[in-house]
Amino acid sequence: MKKLKNLLQNLNYRINKQLPARISSIKSDSRNVEEGSLFFALKGTQQDGHEYLAEAVNKGALAAVVEEEQENISIPQIIVEDSRDALSKVAANFYGNPTDRMSIIGITGTNGKTSTVYLLRKIIALSQYKVGTIGTLGYTLNDKHYELDLTTPDIIQLHQIFKKMLEQNIDIVVMEVSSHAIAMERINNIVFDGACFTNLSEDHLDFHESMEKYANTKVKLFTMVGEDGFRICNIDDEYSDKFINTGEGDLYTTSYYEQSADYHWSEDTSYHNSIQGIIRGPQNDFEVTSPLSGIFSLQNITSSVAIADRLKISKEYIQTGLKNIDHIPGRMQEIGSDSGPRVFVDYAHTPDAIQNVLAELKEMKSFSSNLWVVFGCGGDREKDKRPLMSKTVEEYADYPILTMDNPRDEDPDEIFKDAQQGFSKENTYQLIKDRKQAIYAALEQSKANDIVAILGKGHEDYQIIKGEKYPFNDAEIIKNWFKEYADK
Repeated sequence: MKKLKNLLQNLNYRINKQLPARISSIKSDSRNVEEGSLFFALKGTQQDGHEYLAEAVNKGALAAVVEEEQENISIPQIIVEDSRDALSKVAANFYGNPTDRMSIIGITGTNGKTSTVYLLRKIIALSQYKVGTIGTLGYTLNDKHYELDLTTPDIIQLHQIFKKMLEQNIDIVVMEVSSHAIAMERINNIVFDGACFTNLSEDHLDFHESMEKYANTKVKLFTMVGEDGFRICNIDDEYSDKFINTGEGDLYTTSYYEQSADYHWSEDTSYHNSIQGIIRGPQNDFEVTSPLSGIFSLQNITSSVAIADRLKISKEYIQTGLKNIDHIPGRMQEIGSDSGPRVFVDYAHTPDAIQNVLAELKEMKSFSSNLWVVFGCGGDREKDKRPLMSKTVEEYADYPILTMDNPRDEDPDEIFKDAQQGFSKENTYQLIKDRKQAIYAALEQSKANDIVAILGKGHEDYQIIKGEKYPFNDAEIIKNWFKEYADK
């Protein structure tokens, strides 16, 4: 049991009844409320927690934090201006403010967050520091991995993870920070020791409404960096000025194109089939040899090197870490065999990300080979980007195959109709609704020297159809095909 008055420190509030002395837990989902809980009524985009106060009371909540005082509620109410911000403060207090005793590094951007976090984990793990990560691939404590449902967990779970990390003596936490997490105030009241901006392209506009609002949300991460911290900004991106001009802490720029950036690549860098080059830094040059490929890999590596350098990780650890990473799960991950085509799995699910991946794969293929692309569009997400995805695939692919991604609660046929509008001609693509059959079709029709790209799901090991989650892993499907192919 925790003393409630201690949990409410640094919180502006008023009460309508005498508060209990102690509470056993904090909850923001009425379904999880238990005897002795403090319940937070949060307003969301689809639901309002104030409507579930009665359920919370029936389940044993001792008090509730609300933005609007409710009548006919028997338990004391703590009235605040912003219940999400209040939850952030209370959750930090409840779990002992663990972020005060670790270095927290936040990575934001449309693409590259997951890869940058993965690269940093491998680099930092070689050093004297213990590292934890949080993001799309789950969360890690040193060498142990745990699953997550969200790129950035909800406020309560996030502080639970931080506490767990502190108990495991983690020194540095590197975390992906999604735009939703910023907008929904999941990272409020965390002082970041460093923050990095990778890039910005069209995504989540069903939530943010416009690119300007999307950018303005992302840039808030830089305001959360302490004055003794650092900010890393990719100046190759057109929105970089917003980030450069926001926040405190030392600013360091990265670039592939601009030699004036604090961290930039040497002009003789090669990146089409593995990476060989030098990153010039303010104090050190880093000789990079990496099995990864692609200009986007250069950008992610530059960000990771800049962050590791600012964390005072030694040059040798940085270079060794990069050399030993042969792939990033679901990010241009090559899955092949001694015979058959080269096959790549990638999480690309926006027009910009698809263009980045396919431009690189087109550079890698020979004059006589073909590029096959299997892709789909997610359901219950931005409809406007679906035809743009198809248009981009058609521009680069010799043989596009449109299939199912995660339709979620949406009718797959409606998704296909939206996507098909992006193709210039009906005969430029195949429509194979079943994703496994689509992958098999691409592999069976392709030649040994062709390249096959399976896009959209990357590391995911499920499909969501009509609200149900089914096991599905692109990489495993491909491996099974190669096994069957080899047995013939």
